Amino acid sequence: MNVTQGFTFKNLTADSPTFALRGGKYAVVSVATAYGTTKFQIMGPDGSTYVDIATLSANGISVYDLPPGTYKIASSGATGLNVSVVAVPY
Repeated sequence: MNVTQGFTFKNLTADSPTFALRGGKYAVVSVATAYGTTKFQIMGPDGSTYVDIATLSANGISVYDLPPGTYKIASSGATGLNVSVVAVPY
């Protein structure tokens, strides 16, 4: 698994590419013209099903303690959606 300290996705209108995080504390920052249904998800233990961590519903920031894994932003009906997932030092 190739991991990094964070990712930024601009102008999403559908699901983001999947991305790997090494685990730890992360901030999820989102701004959009319209959110539609937008969720932050992690790959489940079966290796094929994504599980919701949070529903993004307004411009803002949330902080999560996350396990190592594969993640994605699942979006349907969003416009102008920009999301950053960034490591936060403890």
